[in-house]
Parts: sequence; structure tokens; C-alpha cells
Amino acid sequence: ANDITYPNALASNGKIVNVNDPEFQDRTLTYTCLGCGEPMSAVHRTTGQSHFRHINSNPNCNPQTYLHRLAKRTFKDWFDSGKPFVFKYKSKNTCQHFEICPFRGEEEESCMNDGYSSLDLHTLYDTCEEEVRYKGFIGDLVLRNSLHPEQSPLFLEIAVTHKCEEEKIASGIPIIELNIQSEEDIKLPISEIGDPQKNIAPSSVYNFDRKVKSTKIFHGHQLKASG
Repeated sequence: ANDITYPNALASNGKIVNVNDPEFQDRTLTYTCLGCGEPMSAVHRTTGQSHFRHINSNPNCNPQTYLHRLAKRTFKDWFDSGKPFVFKYKSKNTCQHFEICPFRGEEEESCMNDGYSSLDLHTLYDTCEEEVRYKGFIGDLVLRNSLHPEQSPLFLEIAVTHKCEEEKIASGIPIIELNIQSEEDIKLPISEIGDPQKNIAPSSVYNFDRKVKSTKIFHGHQLKASG
């Protein structure tokens, strides 16, 4: 029904616009729904929440589709801006004194502990595309290194209602699955996705090497596809 409302819409200039953005001063823009593509209009209120609403009744609009497309477009725009796109994840960290420690165990695992590591994805990838195919699978967002096209890309998967397929996980493609349940998980700035303390897009990772030497950010050899 036309009472489905959202705070964001796609403007005719190709940008996602929030209903409270000052860009509304440009009256030449028109707006469509991210969920169903139908025309929307802005409703500004002095009391209560302003929002976009469908101009025509549209019972087929799906809020989950809206959320999925909003997240995908927001993350792509942020990556393309060149600003830090930092992924924080659980890892196995090796003591930085392992090589010279006289008390170390025979196995490196004996000197590992659970921790967190951070990686700016721009240190590995410089392009981000929507819905492209690799090894027979389509990623929501596919990050590549244009200088090293032979390097396996990274899939950023947006999970709203559907988790990553088992076949895709088994492919060996490095995957970061971002679990998006509300617009709170897509808030800007995107400083550290996957950070459990900030609860910004909590995530799952697959085919991802969690062993990190010391606490250094690695530079191109830790994300790898198996096989």
C-alpha cells in the first residue's frame, strides 16, 4: 500500500538521498523507490518523522529489498569515495616475539590468542562492482585489484533475509557477509564494518585467513581463496 514509507530514495541524479538532506532545495529532482522502482514524493513534517512515500499504491514493494539495495549502494558509494573502508574481524594473533622467544611451544598455535584485526580493504582492492559473476557465482559487491587481475576478488554479500549459499561458500572465494537488519547497520561514516563493539554491520567471513602476525595490518597476502 502507499503507506509504505522510507527515509531514503533514489534521486534522478543517480544519488541516494535522505529525506532530511539539504539537497531537497533542488526542486528539479524526482525520486524513485529503492525497493520497487516506483515514483516517490517527500513528506516534510515539523512534528514527527519526515519520509518518502509512494505516489501510487504499490502493494508489491518489499522493505527487505529496499534494505538490501540501500546497503549495497551505500557501501559501494563509500568504497568508491576512497575513504577508509575498514573491516574488523575476529582473528588468531601470534605473539610478535614468537620467533625469538625461548619459552615458546613447538607449535605456533601454542602462542596464539583470540583477538581482533583491522584491514582497510583499499589496501587490497581498488574497484567495486555490483552484481558481477566470478567462477559461476554472482556477488552483491565484488572487489577487485585492477593491477593484479589474477588475484581472487572479494565478495561483499548483503544478508537481509537470505544467508550466503553453501555452494558459494564452498567455491573458495573470499567472502565477507554483512548481516543487515535495519538502517542502523548502514550508518555513515563506515569506519569499521564488522566491529562487534560498535555493532556496525555485524559480519561472517568465509575462506578468510584469520592468522595475523603481531597486530600489523597485512598487505595483500592474507585474503586468499583456497584451492
